[in-house]
Amino acid sequence: MLVAIFIILALQLTGEALQKYFNLTIPGPVIGNEYVIFGLRHIKLKIDRNFNAPNPVQY
Repeated sequence: MLVAIFIILALQLTGEALQKYFNLTIPGPVIGNEYVIFGLRHIKLKIDRNFNAPNPVQY
């Protein structure tokens, strides 16, 4: 039970941080999972772009 409370709290805080980062304004406590998924997709896209970028170093 205590672990579930901490997981919900972590999702809520992560959602609020992503809300401030992306400047989105959706009120209420519903912001947890949607922003976490949105943020992870955004981070994954950035990582994929960096790994798939052509290598500027010529050997």
